Amino acid sequence: MLGRTDSRLRMVAILLIFAVFGTAAGLRLGYWQVIAADGLTAQVNEAIASMQVEKTVRADIVDRGGVLLAKTASFDRLDAHPDMIDPEDHGSIVGTLGVLLDLNASERATYLEQLAD
Repeated sequence: MLGRTDSRLRMVAILLIFAVFGTAAGLRLGYWQVIAADGLTAQVNEAIASMQVEKTVRADIVDRGGVLLAKTASFDRLDAHPDMIDPEDHGSIVGTLGVLLDLNASERATYLEQLAD
């Protein structure tokens, strides 16, 4: 028939092209995940380890008269998970914190109670 555009040969050729590209993509992904995985993981770990976080220090914000409105402030935070700390270590942990933070006896007792909860 004249004007007919579909042919079995064309469909088979397209199927083979998709099969070749799909196989190539699958093999390449398999290579990355099986053979090159250790090297890629090492590269990522090196990149993460080499990153250094620097604290940003910005200039003070003042109004026209020179009155200080805002300035950079940084704070350290210490968190503890009492359920993950052995009960026999509570005293030594609070003792170390007491020395580092210069805590008095009542503050140390408060921390001991919080760890026990």
